Amino acid sequence: MKSRNDDTIVKKVVDESTGEERIITLQQGHAKPTSRRDFLATGILGFSGYVLAPSILNVLARPEFAMAADAQCAVSGSGMPAFIHVNLSGGASLSSNAPPLGQDRNPLAKYDLLGLGADNLFLTDDARSHTAFQGVRLSGNKTAGTPAGHFWLGLSQAASAGALDKTSFVCVCVTSGDDSSNNPASVIGLVSAAGVTGDLLPSLGSRDGTGSGVGQIPAIIKPDAPLVVRSYADIESALKPAGSLATRLNEGRRRKLLELVNSLSGSQARAVAAVGSATGTKLAQVVECATGKNIELASKADPGIDPGLNSAIATVWGITAGNKNGGTYAQAAMVYNALKGNSAVTGIDLGGYDYHGAGRAAQNTKDADAGRMVGRIIESANALGKPVMIHVTSDGSVSSGSGSAFGGDFNNDSGNRGQTWIFAYDPNGRPAMKNDQFKHQVGYFTNGQGATDQSAVGSVEKAAACVFANYLAFAKQSAKFESIAPGVFQRADMDEVIRFA
Repeated sequence: MKSRNDDTIVKKVVDESTGEERIITLQQGHAKPTSRRDFLATGILGFSGYVLAPSILNVLARPEFAMAADAQCAVSGSGMPAFIHVNLSGGASLSSNAPPLGQDRNPLAKYDLLGLGADNLFLTDDARSHTAFQGVRLSGNKTAGTPAGHFWLGLSQAASAGALDKTSFVCVCVTSGDDSSNNPASVIGLVSAAGVTGDLLPSLGSRDGTGSGVGQIPAIIKPDAPLVVRSYADIESALKPAGSLATRLNEGRRRKLLELVNSLSGSQARAVAAVGSATGTKLAQVVECATGKNIELASKADPGIDPGLNSAIATVWGITAGNKNGGTYAQAAMVYNALKGNSAVTGIDLGGYDYHGAGRAAQNTKDADAGRMVGRIIESANALGKPVMIHVTSDGSVSSGSGSAFGGDFNNDSGNRGQTWIFAYDPNGRPAMKNDQFKHQVGYFTNGQGATDQSAVGSVEKAAACVFANYLAFAKQSAKFESIAPGVFQRADMDEVIRFA
């Protein structure tokens, strides 16, 4: 095998019946693919079960999103819990919503820099947010009975008590860069490496330019670029023929055309497989399976990707199938397809969290918006009966002034007061947590009310690896961690890093 014009990989084959030599084009690229990893890198193998077939199908389908057959056509999703990343761009005050504990896992001396006043009185079970997540202290003034953490109010507005009763929470204390998209906080590459795939779609995201689909760059492993979704049409178009074939041909005619191509692809596949090599056999499967999948998709008015056609999901998100415009429909579709296993990792980026100086009322409103987003995801998982892990991040954080009263405004950027959160929902019941000295928290805040860099998660990348380790524990596949992210943690740190039993 060699490269022609450093652009096309070709192979010389001999027709055994005639002795004639022929050149077969195998794939665009710059190197000879020999392993599954190589095929993934070159695009011959795709995100899960299907790949775009060569030649004429490059015209009929969208090559950037088509899938490829790994070994057989009948490939299902990974079977692992869905993973959804919610990023609050700009530096949200997560630590005012989940008051951090010290190294001894007791409250700090005061929380005035976190907008919670000089005391440490918290609502341990605010009825309006319903749940304390196994003893997690939610922020509020116990004496007055008023909440400070409006995230929890938004959460309880969108998620039912029954759904929250099947949800666990973990807080990771970590400093991150303020107002920056260069924090390596995305776990998309790690989760993908663990085998999380989609039946129909690649990973989905709502922001481009970072490689993760949100305003955080990937940690440790660089993933394939996600499909950026700004409207439901972006998802729908990814599964349809391109150009005029999608608009000028009805479903029946598209199927007929693809069936014609299938017969051509079958001939191509047999020619390649005749070489007798593993590569030839693999390419034959790719050609035939990809075409078959395109025929299947072309025959369906909805291949199971539209959240508006599921009444329970439509109710959770307040959408109707007749009105697919707007970001809420797109977000609902991203979550719906992640939960169903149609897509791989999903990232939703929420803007407007660079809110220092905006006043506490506006800041509380944004926190409640974030809570409603997480609540809708949990309630959607509950409606579908699917497990999900939700990763909540923000670039940096904020602080109030020293001596601020309870509910004080956040007036300054302050990345050292940052946190990242994990929510895990299991339809079979609340995921079990370890009952040890570390409780629900990884890392800790000092009495200076900032996250230490001396803990097991002393960097953004280690905090991301911690989230990944807990995802594997939630999925009952912790044995995969060291092979995917070797040497990130000391063995002695793993008891603290992994919070799920």
